[in-house]
Amino acid sequence: LATQGAMSDFSSAWEAMTPAERNKIRADYIETPFAGGNSAYLETHNRIHDQFLRLLNTHTYYDFFMITTKGDVAYTVAKEVDFGASLFSPSLRDSGLAKVFRAALKSGTDGAVFHNDFAAHGPSNGKISSFAATPILDRNGKILGVFAIQAGLEFSRSQLGQWSKAKSSYLVGPDRRIRATSGDNDDLKPILYTLRTAAVDKALAGETGYLIEDDFMSGRKSYFRYQPIRMLDEKWALLVGMPVDEIEGLAARSVR
Repeated sequence: LATQGAMSDFSSAWEAMTPAERNKIRADYIETPFAGGNSAYLETHNRIHDQFLRLLNTHTYYDFFMITTKGDVAYTVAKEVDFGASLFSPSLRDSGLAKVFRAALKSGTDGAVFHNDFAAHGPSNGKISSFAATPILDRNGKILGVFAIQAGLEFSRSQLGQWSKAKSSYLVGPDRRIRATSGDNDDLKPILYTLRTAAVDKALAGETGYLIEDDFMSGRKSYFRYQPIRMLDEKWALLVGMPVDEIEGLAARSVR
């Protein structure tokens, strides 16, 4: 998928429409999966949307955004209420999406990526989300717009799964809030919980090692390995644990 060409086409088509035409496109797509008509915007959307949809479905991302230099969200895959809205509007200017957009636009540096940490995003019904954005430039270095990605907590869980298959694993942010667990409790909303343990403190301080602590989810005394990792351009903590009684059971069986 040529992001540069898509950004150019979406920005041009969006800015060529009148406010009334934009509002109609926005309402049509938010209320139904498809919009009718023969405008340049619809032609661009119909040509490119399936490519973005396939790309989204092959990753654990939640949404993609094409944003004009004026801050208008000219395209999203999910078509939630931030589609067609201005990121300078009162309802969105303090959102995570608006913050990474402004940082990317100000940078104007090809390949620069700007992240923010997980927080509730109103247009996605309060879904806990993180955003990343990068400026898209033409061949002459002029900014065409900003491309952004929205990721939910399922993304951090998928990242955790790449590092650990253990049942008791935690990904903890610099504020000590849990971003992901590999536990069996799918109802646990990690971002709501703070993990203040010696292992977390040591990992966030840049240390790697082992400690015995009570497991946050099970309450069982467990043997944890802790280490720092880089996520969203910040230092996070990775904890991987195993209950002490299970370790002792394995040791006992091995000497029989």
